[in-house]
Amino acid sequence: MKRWILLVLVTAMLALLPGVALAQEPGDDDFLLRVNSPLTVPPDDTVETVMVINAQGTFDGVIENSAVVINGNAVVNGVINGDLTVINGQADLRDGARVRNVALVNSTINQAPGAQVTGQVTRTTATFNPWDFTAAWLVLWLGMTLLVVIGGLIFAAIGGRQLSAAGEFLATRPGPVILAALIIGIGLPILGVIAFPTIIGIPFGIAVFLVLLPATWVIGYLIAGTTVGAALLKAFGNRTSAEHPYLAAVVGLVILQIIGLVPFIGGLIVALAGMYGAGGAALLAWQAFRTPRTRRPEHPAGAPAPAP
Repeated sequence: MKRWILLVLVTAMLALLPGVALAQEPGDDDFLLRVNSPLTVPPDDTVETVMVINAQGTFDGVIENSAVVINGNAVVNGVINGDLTVINGQADLRDGARVRNVALVNSTINQAPGAQVTGQVTRTTATFNPWDFTAAWLVLWLGMTLLVVIGGLIFAAIGGRQLSAAGEFLATRPGPVILAALIIGIGLPILGVIAFPTIIGIPFGIAVFLVLLPATWVIGYLIAGTTVGAALLKAFGNRTSAEHPYLAAVVGLVILQIIGLVPFIGGLIVALAGMYGAGGAALLAWQAFRTPRTRRPEHPAGAPAPAP
């Protein structure tokens, strides 16, 4: 089933291409690919492999390895020393044609009396079952939810105070948080794009898009989820620990993951939650940077400690 799903996806992407030859023209060796346009291999030509999508393939010459026709008919007057595969079409083997094996997927075969199939003809009916995709998506969602919850618990364990403080900003200072989120979501990509034209800036640009932005969003998502969980627990009269908000992280992140299942709007809410939480993290970092550290006065050894 996975093989057919992959084949359908590849076919769908290739079908969007214009009707031109995407490889060598007949007469060249190796590989021929034609999309949305008929392909003919002349009688005097020899080709290694041929694939035709959304069109008819006429094979009058010699194909050494295999020929594949998807959403079209395969007309064979010549020789295919390998396999002929037809998906959603018809294999038309005319007098004088010789093919080793024929594989039909949701297709039929018309074999003339003078046509030879030296191997075997296999027929397969591929049916689309939406429940297969639903089950796969559910397993993926459960795995991602488990990963997110574990990340939230680790954050609550080693940085619980920072997690709670950033969440407090989300609730009490939405304006500065939104501004910080815009700086991250717009400013960082602009810096990354500006850096790309320079040799020195290429690693920085790659790091921005592949490391910094995803990591910032994940941290923000954990903060947003924990904030949602803390607000719900507080509404139901169950306070959570500010030092280690384990329960708030689990409840809030699971709720956000469930919201993400809602078609269209769910993904948007999840994306915005991550960016909003990233704004809170950036605001907390900025405040920590601007706040000077207070140091206790040092006393020489043997000096009496100041009176309380």
